[in-house]
Amino acid sequence: MPKLVVLDLSQNDSLSELPKEISELVSLKYLDLSRTDIWELPAGLWKLKRLIHLYLERMRNLESIDGISMLSSLRRLKLLGSYRVQFDKSSEELLLLKHLEVLTIEIGSNMDLEKLFFSQIGRKCIQKVVIRDIFYFPTVLHSLKGPCFLSLSYVTVKNCGGLKDLTLLLCAPNLIQLHLVGLEQLEEVANIEKAKRMQVQGIIPFGKLETLVMLELPEVKSTYWTPLPFPCLREMHIEQCPKLRKLPLNSRSVAEVERFVIQYAPENWIGRVEWEDEATRLRFLPSRRIEDNPGRHVGFR
Repeated sequence: MPKLVVLDLSQNDSLSELPKEISELVSLKYLDLSRTDIWELPAGLWKLKRLIHLYLERMRNLESIDGISMLSSLRRLKLLGSYRVQFDKSSEELLLLKHLEVLTIEIGSNMDLEKLFFSQIGRKCIQKVVIRDIFYFPTVLHSLKGPCFLSLSYVTVKNCGGLKDLTLLLCAPNLIQLHLVGLEQLEEVANIEKAKRMQVQGIIPFGKLETLVMLELPEVKSTYWTPLPFPCLREMHIEQCPKLRKLPLNSRSVAEVERFVIQYAPENWIGRVEWEDEATRLRFLPSRRIEDNPGRHVGFR
């Protein structure tokens, strides 16, 4: 089948390996192996020089993508949810993909965070990222300035220690979904002093954000130091954030307030919220919902 252009094998749990004959599909431009049980990519795959789209998401057994740099035409590479993939060698290879436009990825080590997320290709191409189980963040954080993560739209940060804030997210003006989970030392999402150093003035913070999830953040006290307009915000989920009293909302926040939802747990948390004023409290009174299924909002939708 040398003329085959599209091959979708996704969601095939019984598929554990690819035949070596995959190399004969020389015209292939789109290959989706997401949600399969494949644990190793065959050498023949790297001969598909016309491949533009390669989707390897949620492959629970896949451990390596070594050789990826041989796919020189690749534009979209999706790896989100393939949490066993090690980037020891392939992190350098990813930097060689000159035509790459979109990358989704799960990062679980300090080295990968520095080599990939903060690299030129990371800033340019990463669209969705899960950052997990990292306890020391690289010093490059202190040198970020301006809107440098223009493609970044979906971010989950979970089970990372040592983080007091995530002001770097202000450098991602196109953020749509933000999930913060199990960050035991996080005190604020954005810090005013760090924001000044990052030179992000003139950008509406979280101007495209639609979903904000904050789950199990025992020390968090604020998300932003002043109310924000949130023109696109649709839902806010707050669970087990006992010290969070101030929400970045006022009587003009959230454009489509009639569709907006604040889902929360435990039930008595909402009574401790310090609203900007009475008009703000009344504006968001119809938006409140008690969360009856805690934890279900973790993960992108």
